[in-house]
Amino acid sequence: MIALAELLKVVVFSWLIGNGDLHGKNMSIYNPDGVWEPTPSYDLLCTQPYARWNDPIALNLFGRANTLTRNNFVEAGARLGVRTRATMNMIDRIIDSAIEWPDRCGEIGFDDLQTEHLKQMLRTRLASLK
Repeated sequence: MIALAELLKVVVFSWLIGNGDLHGKNMSIYNPDGVWEPTPSYDLLCTQPYARWNDPIALNLFGRANTLTRNNFVEAGARLGVRTRATMNMIDRIIDSAIEWPDRCGEIGFDDLQTEHLKQMLRTRLASLK
């Protein structure tokens, strides 16, 4: 279950940052010492500027690929066998880590319009995870 919870964390994070390129090939688990664990995450980036800010998540979440909410991720976790409390705590940790990101978007180097789009996307998605 730990491996599934960690993979779900990658999905939540990727959706939050607007990563529309999270494919199955970017996520895997392995069993090095008899315990299943996720491989290190990679290719985690915001693809929205390249898709005119209309890029749904590549791997749908039990039929949903856009406008996801906390409840969608909690339900997905439950369907995968991850305890509800564990999923909610993981989402809360992501929110706590990302709460200041919208205010720091100007540090990335996008032009003003792209920066505003990114700020708005992050604010909207953070709110939907609360």
